[in-house]
Amino acid sequence: MVIGDQANTYYGLCRFEYPLESRPIVTRGGVNVASHIILHVFDCTGQYVDSVTEVVQLGSTNDEFLFAQIELSRTLARHPIPLPTRLATEASRATDSSGDWQRDTAPEATRSCLFAPIRPRWSLQPIAFRHDESVRQKDDCAGDSGSKISQPAPHRWFASDNAAGAHPLVLESINRANAGHALAYGSDPLTKHVEREFCALFDADVITRFVYGGTGANVFGLACMLDKGDAVVCSSWAHIAVDEAGAPERYLGAKLITLPSIDGKIRPDALRALNSLRGSQHHTPPGVLSLTQATELGTLYTPEEVRELCSVAHEMGMSVHMDGARIANATAALGASREVLRSFTIDAGVDVLTFGGTKAGAVFGEAVIFLNPVFAQRSLNLRKQSTQLHSKMRFISAQYDALLTDDLFITLGAQANRSAQTLHTKVADITDFALDALPAANSLFPIVAEPRRTSLQEWSFFWDWDVSRNQVRWMTAWDITNDDIEAFVAGIRQVYGL
Repeated sequence: MVIGDQANTYYGLCRFEYPLESRPIVTRGGVNVASHIILHVFDCTGQYVDSVTEVVQLGSTNDEFLFAQIELSRTLARHPIPLPTRLATEASRATDSSGDWQRDTAPEATRSCLFAPIRPRWSLQPIAFRHDESVRQKDDCAGDSGSKISQPAPHRWFASDNAAGAHPLVLESINRANAGHALAYGSDPLTKHVEREFCALFDADVITRFVYGGTGANVFGLACMLDKGDAVVCSSWAHIAVDEAGAPERYLGAKLITLPSIDGKIRPDALRALNSLRGSQHHTPPGVLSLTQATELGTLYTPEEVRELCSVAHEMGMSVHMDGARIANATAALGASREVLRSFTIDAGVDVLTFGGTKAGAVFGEAVIFLNPVFAQRSLNLRKQSTQLHSKMRFISAQYDALLTDDLFITLGAQANRSAQTLHTKVADITDFALDALPAANSLFPIVAEPRRTSLQEWSFFWDWDVSRNQVRWMTAWDITNDDIEAFVAGIRQVYGL
């Protein structure tokens, strides 16, 4: 079973298949507790390189494959190059005269091999990490960027929805809030008004806390949910795991359990497999499930999928957090109404929601919505302790006053989504891009090889995504116009000689 580009996710170097071989080598009480896995490793061109072995801890015979899959992703993430520790000696291979693996190999022998790394017989140097929104020097091997593009560049970039400006109605609302004086720290009338508007949005007595930005919102929200000693479960693509510089681990003091995913989404069976971590003093029990809607790969959970995951999580004694940095895009894509928003959040069983506004036309500031007010009990103190309490909070509230009025946030999310679909339609005939279905939200991930990639980026900037695959990301913001799309497509076609 191919479980995706897990090595590429972290290192952009190789892919692996799992399971290619799995045989129990250590048992306890008739239950497999460790297994020998063989990984076939390929380089970034798809060329077979070698086979690498690993021992993983198992939960039970029923969930061993899935649990092993999880452990392998952690192993790859721990190593400076994507190669797990090789079992060094024949002591770990413990075969009988028939060549079959013995089921009761001494644990001591196994442990002695687990921590005996060997130097690989080939050298692999990281080309680039996956998506990183920081400007880096181009690789010397990229070659000449090719001929300059004569077409006028689009006025707006296809780099990120973070690159867009604020919507005029948001700026007008901020300007109105600037008149006169108001009490600080959320005691102003405007903040109280917007808190009531969020209750109307979710048709429930939710509790809203405004914070500075997305990473802070996630850390603060999770801090309100976690019990001491619990772990946060998320996708291997989740923003909290990949793009927040370890902030959740550092400030929460909590372990992140990342579940491998080929599309950024978590499956119920992957979550159930973690039940084996509960009840043991040697493991970190999962306490919070964190979902991302829309995901970093532009995919969406349906309301039914969220409902099932919430049900499984709650059955396991967990709570559910949703990172909704692009909640506007998700809502627009799934039906563009308040009822749709409720269907995959509060009605589905989500407990705490990070409601993103920055990517949907705001200047700064996110809202953490406690759909389950139980988790808001310590929120005022924890917001201050996590350095997310803004003194002049009315300037955050003012932006959400604009975004919630007439559901402007949904309108802007729909505009961004439509732009992505229009761009996809206009370049879908370029087979080199390897684009499939229309994007669900506002991002495309085409394959653009050098030197065309550099030529296009120098003309109208966009970010690399996975350099090892020549993959980039084109993202449409709320303010992208048809003229921008036409100009961008014209430049692309010139580069490709079309």
